[in-house]
Amino acid sequence: MIANDMSPQVDVDEILAFTIKLALEAGEMIRVGQARRFACESAVEATKVNTVDLVTEVDKAVEASILKRISSAYPDHKFMGEETYAGEAITDDPTWIGS
Repeated sequence: MIANDMSPQVDVDEILAFTIKLALEAGEMIRVGQARRFACESAVEATKVNTVDLVTEVDKAVEASILKRISSAYPDHKFMGEETYAGEAITDDPTWIGS
C-alpha cells in the first residue's frame, strides 16, 4: 500500500492486475483491428503529423475503451491519451498516460 496524509490508500497490486488485464484486452482489440485493416484499407480515418503515422478507428476505439474502464474502476484518476489529450494541466491527481 502507498499512502500519504492527503490521499486515499492505493493498492498497487490491484492496479497492476487491472493494468495487465486492460493491456491484454487492448492488445486483442488492436490485433482484430489490424486484421480488418489489412483486409480493407478503408479503416484509415485521418493522418497524424506525417503520412506514415496513421490514426485509425482502432486507435480511437482502444483509447475510448481504456478511458471508460479506468474511469469506471478509478473515478478519481485522470487519463491523458495520445489521441484525445487536449492539453489540460497536469495535477497531483493519479494520472494514467496512454500512448
